[in-house]
Amino acid sequence: MKKVYFISGLGADEQAFSKLVLPGITPYHIQWKIPAHNETIETYATRMRQEITEPDPIIIGLSFGGIMAIEIAKQISCKKIILISSIKHRREKPMLFNLSAAAGLHKLLPMASFSKPNRLLYYFFGVHQNKRAQELINRLMTFMHPAYLQWAVHQIVNWQNDIVPRNLVHIHGKADQVLPAEKIKADYLIEKGSHFMVWTRAKELSEILLKEI
Repeated sequence: MKKVYFISGLGADEQAFSKLVLPGITPYHIQWKIPAHNETIETYATRMRQEITEPDPIIIGLSFGGIMAIEIAKQISCKKIILISSIKHRREKPMLFNLSAAAGLHKLLPMASFSKPNRLLYYFFGVHQNKRAQELINRLMTFMHPAYLQWAVHQIVNWQNDIVPRNLVHIHGKADQVLPAEKIKADYLIEKGSHFMVWTRAKELSEILLKEI
């Protein structure tokens, strides 16, 4: 069995990967942690990588988890980094993220609303017609710590990465509303793939992951 490290999306746990079918793979889910006051993304990545015990690991990162996978890969040698519904370079950030970073708009967001069922959230995740996916997102968001969410959103909109590991594979959805595919240079583009395609297009994702792992 091959051990592979997984980092889920914004505050979510391993349930986000629950529909993937990966025979021969032993998954290890790196857990999100409550950030320290004014903690940098680099220091946070150092804390996350302490859970990695394998040399030259394979890391699969979903959404913000992909950003953290790249930050970890800047610190240790990795056999492969696989991004799902994520970004790998500052030029792939949506313009809205850059505007938010410049004007501090993200600081005005009512973070508490993210932990409640929200039609707008369903739309952006691409699950507005998928009740089971909505229920999962509700469970994932309900347990998100407000301090973590505020820190994570700040890190995402302000991320200025221009170092992309050579051994990186990028899987993205053509229908991603959070990180539009137009700005993404992906190795695999999933037709009708939304930001939550790891769950809604799990069969296609599983096939690609098995091929790449």
